[in-house]
Amino acid sequence: MGKYVDGPFGKVSGQIGNLIASSWMDINYFKIKSDHYHDANTLEQQGYRKRFGNVSSLATKLKDLCVDSTYKPFVKKKKIAMTGRNYFMSVNAQVYDLNGTIGDYSLLKTVVGALPLPFDLKVENDSDQAGAVRIIWRSWCQDNPKRANDHLDVIVVKEMENGDDEFVIVETEFEREELSASVKLPFEKGTLLHLYVFFASPDNQEFTNDVYAKIVMN
Repeated sequence: MGKYVDGPFGKVSGQIGNLIASSWMDINYFKIKSDHYHDANTLEQQGYRKRFGNVSSLATKLKDLCVDSTYKPFVKKKKIAMTGRNYFMSVNAQVYDLNGTIGDYSLLKTVVGALPLPFDLKVENDSDQAGAVRIIWRSWCQDNPKRANDHLDVIVVKEMENGDDEFVIVETEFEREELSASVKLPFEKGTLLHLYVFFASPDNQEFTNDVYAKIVMN
C-alpha cells in the first residue's frame, strides 16, 4: 500500500497500483512495476553463473602463467579501462559452455599482445624427433626488422577427465629469423594436446597474440 507523507504534495512512499513510489534527497520518484517476473534462478541463468565461475577460476589458475605477464601489460599499453584479470575473463567469456566444460579450445586466448605475428605459422608432429613438434613460419615479420630476435614460446594444455586441465609453458630459444623450430614436449605418445604458440621480446615484456593448434603426440 502506498501513502502520502507530509500532505498530498509532499513525499510519497510505497506502492500505488503498479507504481512504486520513493523519495531520495527530497526528490520523489515513481517506478512502474513489471507485469512479468523473470526467475533469476532458471537453468539457463544457473548455466551462465557457472560459466562465469569457471572463467574466474581459470583466470586465477593462469595468473602466474600468462594473465599477469601478458594481459596486465596489454591493458595498460592499450589504455583499456579494465584489470588484466577482468580483460582475460572478458576475452574468454565464451570458452566454457553452459555445462561448465570447454567446448572449443580454439576459442581460448592464453596470450595477448601487440607484437606482429609471423606469416603462415603452422604446427605439426616432428617426423625426425619423437615427442616433439615442428613449428614453421614463412617469414618472421611483416613490418619491423627489429623483431628478428623475438623468441618462440608454447603454452601446452592437456585435457583432464575431471575438468582440471593441465597447463604447461615451454620456453625456447628459437628466434623469429630461424623460420622453424623443433620443440620437445613433456607428454607421452598418443596424448591429445592443445598448443598456443606465441613470440615474446628478448626481455619478455612484449608479446604477440597466440596461435592455436591441436595435435596428438607421435
